[in-house]
Amino acid sequence: MEKRLIDANALKKEVKSTFRGAIGLTVTGAVHEIIDRQPTIDPESLRLKAHWIYAGRTDEDGNLVCWCSRCEHGDRHSPGITVPYCWFCGAKMEG
Repeated sequence: MEKRLIDANALKKEVKSTFRGAIGLTVTGAVHEIIDRQPTIDPESLRLKAHWIYAGRTDEDGNLVCWCSRCEHGDRHSPGITVPYCWFCGAKMEG
């Protein structure tokens, strides 16, 4: 099952409005405890990650020839410029 970000406070409010009465208080309290025990997902952990693979050569303008390790889309950048994301797939470049 794929992870997804949800609003835990909205979920608690929904549980509270769904379960009412004496039994509802017990259920609501138990569900709130379960929600509170769940780990918080770091949104950065869901971001696509990759790195530039350099071909070991430059083009006619002196730009480095490379491609994305995730989507294999080619790119060329100036040796002095850092390109933090793949223009094609959006992956964050690391390393």
